[in-house]
Amino acid sequence: MKAEKIRLELGLEKPVNISHITDVHLCLADERDAHLIAHAAERTGVFYEEAGCPPKTPSQFFREAMDYSEENCDLCIITGDVLDFISRSNIDEARDILKDKNYIFTAGNHEFCPRVGVPDSFARRFDVYSDIQSVFKGNMFFDSRVLGGVNLVTIDNSYYNYSALQIGLLEKELDKGLPIILFSHVPLTDPILELKYHHKDLVPDEYMMELNRRMLALVEASKLIKAEFSGHWHCRGEKTLFGRVKEFITPGLFKGEFTHIEIV
Repeated sequence: MKAEKIRLELGLEKPVNISHITDVHLCLADERDAHLIAHAAERTGVFYEEAGCPPKTPSQFFREAMDYSEENCDLCIITGDVLDFISRSNIDEARDILKDKNYIFTAGNHEFCPRVGVPDSFARRFDVYSDIQSVFKGNMFFDSRVLGGVNLVTIDNSYYNYSALQIGLLEKELDKGLPIILFSHVPLTDPILELKYHHKDLVPDEYMMELNRRMLALVEASKLIKAEFSGHWHCRGEKTLFGRVKEFITPGLFKGEFTHIEIV
């Protein structure tokens, strides 16, 4: 397992250490969801191949990464796709691994997936949202935690869109006057796309697209927002947005990789 270390210099009095975990993709099913057992085996094979035949399962990597975070970090932030699809085995495993752990969670698109390959649906996401929220601590729609003078903010953009409520909540966080690091499942600039290639079953209307533009304009205008961390693409990446906001993509934990962020 590899914890890639990234250092952010914000002028804090003492360092704050955060672990960023994303894209675990638990692929478990048992007789309670008998129709998903073959699907679970198929999906396990997909991630085993994508990860290059790793020596451990996503569950094992998840337990080790959470233990690492407890021992070495002040907080763990998880940006979704802990579940690859909704099954009672996946939910039980996530609950067991995360019990008594110190973390903030925001959802990924797979948290609302009954079976991979079923078309994405805004309506289904709404229907199952409270059930998925009950699996995890905190508020996966929007949450924040102030540690050592830095404001860590999570925003659910798992279906490639932001809401007016999230924009208002972020404005309130900006009013605190502290430097902010954003965390979400999908990289910040992806939601402005028209979903032509990925999640093409989602059809955002013009109102949704306008809200996405408003969110990006807010991030661009505020000098308090220093960096953004996300996952979704299962690879490591880094770029600078708007000439100053650092964007970091963390690989999927099913590959045995996550990020250790040292903020100083």
